[in-house]
Amino acid sequence: MRFAILAPVVSLSALLAPLALWADTLTVDSAPSAVTVYPYGAQVTRTATVTLPQGTHDLVLPDLPQNVDPGRISVKLAGAQLQSVSFRDRNQPPGPDQDTPEVTAARDALKAAETALGALDDRIALAQVAVQAAKAQTDFLTALGTSEALPMDVATLRELAQMIGDQTLVAGQVAGQAQTSIRILMEERKDRTEDVADAQAALDALLTADQDRTRLTLTATAQAAGEATVEVSYHVDDAAWAPVYNLRLTTGDTSSVELERGAAVRQYSGEDWGDVSMTLATVQPSGQTWPGTIYSDLRRIEDPAKPKARMNAEAALGAAADMAPPSPVPETIQEPAMAVAMLDGPSVQYAFPLPVSVANGADDVRIALDKVGFDADVYARAVPLSDSVAYRMARMTNTTQEQLLGTDLATAFVDGQMVGQFNFAPVAPGQEVDIAFGPIETLRLNRVRLNRNEGDRGIISRSNEITEATRIDIENTGAKPWRVELFDRVPVSEQEDLEIDWSAQPAPTVTDHEDRKGVLMWDLTVAPGDESNVTLEVDMSWPEGKILR
Repeated sequence: MRFAILAPVVSLSALLAPLALWADTLTVDSAPSAVTVYPYGAQVTRTATVTLPQGTHDLVLPDLPQNVDPGRISVKLAGAQLQSVSFRDRNQPPGPDQDTPEVTAARDALKAAETALGALDDRIALAQVAVQAAKAQTDFLTALGTSEALPMDVATLRELAQMIGDQTLVAGQVAGQAQTSIRILMEERKDRTEDVADAQAALDALLTADQDRTRLTLTATAQAAGEATVEVSYHVDDAAWAPVYNLRLTTGDTSSVELERGAAVRQYSGEDWGDVSMTLATVQPSGQTWPGTIYSDLRRIEDPAKPKARMNAEAALGAAADMAPPSPVPETIQEPAMAVAMLDGPSVQYAFPLPVSVANGADDVRIALDKVGFDADVYARAVPLSDSVAYRMARMTNTTQEQLLGTDLATAFVDGQMVGQFNFAPVAPGQEVDIAFGPIETLRLNRVRLNRNEGDRGIISRSNEITEATRIDIENTGAKPWRVELFDRVPVSEQEDLEIDWSAQPAPTVTDHEDRKGVLMWDLTVAPGDESNVTLEVDMSWPEGKILR
């Protein structure tokens, strides 16, 4: 059992107060009223008002979630003096019935459905008894007709036979009627069973909170009778929110991207959040809050190690016994390993004007945030090394004063038509970003290797050498021109012995694009029905006896 207690100093006057000032324990009805949800975790606040008689009282909040950490509970009391706070999450005393009217109605509906099903089962049981009674009567009459103790008088036998026949017929009719009733009642029972299941589901939907609860007891002193306001805040770990984006690209003479921002909220805190005032925050309270520490970088210089003379195996075995133990290796001071906190940037909060409800472990609530517009430069990106078509791109700058949060719940639209879903990386204020909006089927790519001559096969020269020629084709089969950023690569070397020369026609617009060695980019314009071509030639040579990797 976890237990936490806050015990402020009690004045002497309070200790000497008359015993009549001590009142009974008061149960405080409370529920979550405000919630701040973080990317991981949430801060829940309950506020309740209670009328206190003069004196010292125990105020009991019996229904906090089971897994609340007592060290992360904050209590404020206005209108009375808070004396102590105690926390119990095991062995709870029985509490009052605090069902809401909706829960009470759902319980009544379930009870009515179960009662109707029970009454129907009673009718089925009576019909089954009738069938059994009719069968017992028929069995008795059959046994009577075959008995050896029958009278020998013909008239008496005739009357007995008539009676057996009549009663057997009546028993058969009763059994048939009962069986018919059972079939009808069993069909009706299916409906009554569904009624019970529906009523149970309706009740379960209202009772999503965990049954195990935490009891919080506040000891407070009121100098005079009046109202006091209790505010209890606590952190829960099993809650989270994530951005949900719709990125809508509108093309035309001037292109733009509208970012519709929303949020997906889920929680498994053990209690329902009903009509709470909700705020979403981008800060992560459980993340790193202190900067790292720099330690001294201690360096040493030593004499270079002397080369050891080679010896054969026998000499090595003979000298092993005479070898001195190795000198101890100087200890090297290393920086301690530290966890790396991945932070999203400056904190932003979103407060909602309307109440929000999120059931425990049941709801995935989507909330609309806002819409932000950006000017966009639309172009095509072609990577023929991996793709057969080019892709539509929109280059835009985050002109807001806040970071656009990353999410894996982003959907792209082009002129109102959805083109796909993707992961959206965070974008800092002022940062330029390229966003893909699906393939352009009318921009076809083709990459053809024209030749490959290898010198070690005796085709070019005495030294090892490779010559490659590649042609890249971009065909525009559509009705509009496209500005295309074409990407390809040439091999690079960091060894003097491996010589690499290359040429391109036309020359690339950018070499070593974004500081990636050997990555080339051409900025081209391809007219409708036209085709653009790029030719790459690469020569690689290296000394004899070496292998190219």
